[in-house]
Amino acid sequence: MESDYSFATIKGYDETERKDIGIILIPDTYEVEGHIVPIKEIGKDSLAFLTNARTLLLGKNITSIGTNACQDLKYLTTIDYASSSSGNINIMPHAFEGCINLSEINIIDDITSISGYAFKGDRKSVV
Repeated sequence: MESDYSFATIKGYDETERKDIGIILIPDTYEVEGHIVPIKEIGKDSLAFLTNARTLLLGKNITSIGTNACQDLKYLTTIDYASSSSGNINIMPHAFEGCINLSEINIIDDITSISGYAFKGDRKSVV
């Protein structure tokens, strides 16, 4: 996690916690040195290649899903919110590339922009 106290960015998961994750939950906020800050970004490559991830639940403050952030989550089927959203999500290039089983994207109304190849190689998803 990275933060300047105005917002936080997800930078990755500890390798020991990555093996059997079925649901990836991105919380609304994170505490950094006594400061509660909103989590607004899923950083570049931060969740890529998680072996068993099936569902990605976004916190309400997410505004950006970075380049290759969720690349090759081969078992990912669903992207949804953990709670109600504040909207305006930008999806960067290759963010969900190779998510070959992605079939349910429940954040569609809040997507502001989708960069090139954001869903490259996804067989079932329609954006």
